[in-house]
Amino acid sequence: MKYDVRNMSRDDLRGLAQNLFIAGAIGLGDCRLLSLEPVTYPSEWPGWSAFETSGQSDGRRDWIGEIRARIRKGYPEQAYQQSLLSFLERVEAARQRMLAVSPARTEPAPRRSRLSWAGLRSAYFTSHSSSAP
Repeated sequence: MKYDVRNMSRDDLRGLAQNLFIAGAIGLGDCRLLSLEPVTYPSEWPGWSAFETSGQSDGRRDWIGEIRARIRKGYPEQAYQQSLLSFLERVEAARQRMLAVSPARTEPAPRRSRLSWAGLRSAYFTSHSSSAP
């Protein structure tokens, strides 16, 4: 599956937000939440080259773990960090549901294979609506 928030780069996070928005799976608020999040800013920006968790050499990291670590450390804008964490957890829950119903592949998918946006949108909204009060 293309989007794994536990193994993504900053560019992947921005791409996730844009693609989900374009597909109609998320609204503008969630798109802004993820694509404008300071953790997705280029690492050259002051203050955003340091992380609380270790990542891979190619820049991929577990973003749920990173945001949880930032919340534990008391980073500024706790409500914003909590909203971002909630968003990432919903995406991960939708991904896990899609993996559970997809047959296991024994060989790589064809290069042109793409994530089903209708399936992700359905899984995302099912997850989102079940957490509503």
